[in-house]
Amino acid sequence: MGRRRLWRTALTAVFVVAVLGGVAVALRGQDWSTLGRLLRPDTAGWLLAALLVTGAGLLCGMRAWTLTLASVGAEVPSRTGVRMFFVGFLGKFVPGRLWGLLAQLRLGDAAGVSRGRMAGTYLVNLVVVLLTGGAVGLLVAPAVLGTGAGLAWLLLPVALLVVLAVRPGLLDTLVRLAARVARRPQPAPLHRPAEVRRSIGWQTLSWVLSGVHLWVVAALLGADARAALAA
Repeated sequence: MGRRRLWRTALTAVFVVAVLGGVAVALRGQDWSTLGRLLRPDTAGWLLAALLVTGAGLLCGMRAWTLTLASVGAEVPSRTGVRMFFVGFLGKFVPGRLWGLLAQLRLGDAAGVSRGRMAGTYLVNLVVVLLTGGAVGLLVAPAVLGTGAGLAWLLLPVALLVVLAVRPGLLDTLVRLAARVARRPQPAPLHRPAEVRRSIGWQTLSWVLSGVHLWVVAALLGADARAALAA
């Protein structure tokens, strides 16, 4: 037991160092003059508001992920689910795409959640994130791409999202088909498809709040607030 705890502590330390290293690499060579334009006495209140909004968006994303976890039948305490989500979130900053997922699989094992269910959570959440992001992104498509018949194909994410909201069980078929095409092990089937519908709602709200955060930052950097809101 003592050796296992020692290994867990060592792996946690390595993960934290890897995250910090990844953040440092990502920030290297950035233009820090922009930060100077933001950090002014008259912008403190707006920056705090932007921070609160993006924090709320992150919490909505966390709720969407935990609902996805519940949809595949993985019952874990709320605290454990929150830890799994944030480990995966921080893992995005580590060079290499799979480290966050591997860390989540390790936490899932410790919580008694099978790897099939964790893989199913990953795939279902990926579909939800991509489709909701595409749907929310349509709000700015006319301002960025202009208007015209060519934008009609952008309605595809919205159509798919509506179908999944009405028939969330179809997502199970899509995920299993994707796993078969990719020659991956079949993920665990959905046990509570209705949770996918709730996950879609929370993830959509997360994207909207992220957009509000970017709007505040753009306005503080000198963009016209009304034009930035439209874009």
